[in-house]
Amino acid sequence: RDGVSSGELAFTASADMDLVLTQYCEGFERAISAYRETAGTKVDRISYGGIGWTADEFPVVRAAIAYALERCRPVTVTEFWLAGNFDELMLAEIQDMVAKANVPNLLYRKPALS
Repeated sequence: RDGVSSGELAFTASADMDLVLTQYCEGFERAISAYRETAGTKVDRISYGGIGWTADEFPVVRAAIAYALERCRPVTVTEFWLAGNFDELMLAEIQDMVAKANVPNLLYRKPALS
């Protein structure tokens, strides 16, 4: 909605916005909630390592993680990795979010310093 308000995003028909947002949110929630089942029974971690995200992408990534922690149940992921992205303060903020979410078995892995 913010992107539409700012003019950064547009829809061919403005009525499409609510439908598209609803479908996107449902798909995101389903993907996170059933990640282990859809990715394979032995996969329990999501890795965003080495993507090269910077401070510019941090607000969006933080918002997506916060949304997943709040809305997606059950969370079947037990670990997620962000190695190679962001600075130490940003990574600490995400680590704090995960700790406060109190999602059983979810562990944020802080990347090893090189």
